[in-house]
Amino acid sequence: MTLKVRIEAPTTPLISSLATPIKGWISADEYPKAVSIRYGGSEVPLRIIERPDVERAFPGNFGIGFNAKLDFRLEYVDTGKASVDLMIDGERHPIASLDHSAISAGIDNWKQTKKQKMEVIARIAACPVCRSDLEITDSQSAIFCRSCSSVYYRNSTNFDFLPQYLRDEFRLVETENVSAHPYPNEGKKFFKEIIDRGGLVLDMGAGDQAHIHPSIICTEVVAYPATDVLSVGQRLPFRDQSFDGVYTNAVLEHVTDPFACAEELMRVLKPGGKVFCSVPFLQPEHGYPHHYYNMTQDGLTNLFTRLGATPLEKATPNWGHPLYAGQWFLSSYLHYLPVENRKKMESLSIAEFLKLRRSAKEPIFSSLSAEGMRVLACATYATFLKS
Repeated sequence: MTLKVRIEAPTTPLISSLATPIKGWISADEYPKAVSIRYGGSEVPLRIIERPDVERAFPGNFGIGFNAKLDFRLEYVDTGKASVDLMIDGERHPIASLDHSAISAGIDNWKQTKKQKMEVIARIAACPVCRSDLEITDSQSAIFCRSCSSVYYRNSTNFDFLPQYLRDEFRLVETENVSAHPYPNEGKKFFKEIIDRGGLVLDMGAGDQAHIHPSIICTEVVAYPATDVLSVGQRLPFRDQSFDGVYTNAVLEHVTDPFACAEELMRVLKPGGKVFCSVPFLQPEHGYPHHYYNMTQDGLTNLFTRLGATPLEKATPNWGHPLYAGQWFLSSYLHYLPVENRKKMESLSIAEFLKLRRSAKEPIFSSLSAEGMRVLACATYATFLKS
């Protein structure tokens, strides 16, 4: 077998962080029988994906992509082996080496930061059902609301304010999708401004952040290692006016009621506190597993100004550039076409693409899959019957 291997991440030869994405591609004249990533005696969970870009670059070869995450936040054993390797049919391809001392120090810091955050949350927690203050001590694993008799739970890393009836009410389902948006520069600036003044920030729908801070409380509907509080945005389990800043990025499109979420964010925000909220406008439907709403800038503004908030800044960030919208839609459109029509569309110039007819006689128009029609719809409609 003839192989070409490219490691796209990590980009440095030494891994020192607790959570490190690993990704890359393989070009081969034969499809590999076994692909894995290993360090010491451990195997890292791996996802194999299609890489049509690699196949285009190396005609006649298979293009195979791989994604994984080397994660030491919950479990780490110093095996004495410093190498992380990609194994292809028994052949070793080095990825990087492990900095065991830096990883061990990072784990100690992670645990201490988590402990600090659990103490902060215990002081500001409230029942998400009736909003009564909760009395929480270090020794409790079960938390009882004296007002409405609701029961919640905690462990050493998070509080669980999501009993099954709230999961059912807000249509939460199990998903293999992982939310892992790193903080953009605009978000980092927002956090720094508030934290430098000694403030506390809520990150609603934080995803699985690789780095945590004692002054940033992360809520999620999935118990990622970085999650501090399991809760829904429509029922935040915090007392009124608990935070100096609230932050949410790429979340409100996935909730059943973004207006209720905005009301909750404003409720837990102190007077004079600041909101950072980013939402999609022109993006294909992308489930987590649900995708309910996209918003214009005016729509996002209205969410908070109707509640008395004063706009400070409205902008389109680099990650929201219109070019990205066009690329996302076009690449998704290609994905939902049969292979033969995908190749035809890829060969079109922009001028030729703009002249395509919306006709059943045009294969690029008529052969788009039903899922593609739904995910990329320019408009949609529905009819209903009143009970």
